[in-house]
Amino acid sequence: MTYSGAFKRPDDVDHLFFDVSAGQSVHFTVRNTVRNCSSPEGGVCPVYGTLVTGAGQQVGGEGSSAGTAAVLPGATDVIDWTFPQGGRYYLAMDSGGDLETYSVKFVFPPAITSLRARSSQRGAAVRAVVRLGRAIPRLRSVLLLRRRTTSGTVTTTVGRLVRRNVAQGRRKLTVRLTPKGRALLARKGRLVLRLRVTATPGTAGDKPSELRVVRRVTLRP
Repeated sequence: MTYSGAFKRPDDVDHLFFDVSAGQSVHFTVRNTVRNCSSPEGGVCPVYGTLVTGAGQQVGGEGSSAGTAAVLPGATDVIDWTFPQGGRYYLAMDSGGDLETYSVKFVFPPAITSLRARSSQRGAAVRAVVRLGRAIPRLRSVLLLRRRTTSGTVTTTVGRLVRRNVAQGRRKLTVRLTPKGRALLARKGRLVLRLRVTATPGTAGDKPSELRVVRRVTLRP
């Protein structure tokens, strides 16, 4: 996500808001897009970026690394920060008072960074390991069975697991078959399933409201 801005008055301070989950890391790149500095007072046309709370206090306390140095025309500086507490924060953009222009790029880690599941498993459940790039308010896993019928392809949910407030990092999943799924497995002796894991991050950094990853698994009794 990239934002471009321009200061309209010498005392302007732009506040760019964003939402994060607890433990989420965000990478910010601040670029000074002034081409030619023509400061009437002989200044160098810098811009500055500082992470602040809703109360206007610098994240991490005064003097923390949650801010850039003076970013001169054509240059960039970065901020990497992990937020211990979730909520709404702001990147406060300030200037040297010469009506500078700038751009800011926000990089949020993906909600699901990986999903691993053995392609052949046994039993009445599919086991997998998901790695989350941030805390997730709702993580939903389903087992889908596709069958061809005379009227077309029918998709049936034969397993479901919902977990809430899942912490960032590596998490094990055990998605058990429903009674209908177990009956189908007993009758057929093998089910070719799709494991679909859906994360609902609930932050402004994600354009889609849900992020999905699918893996194919063959399950035998």
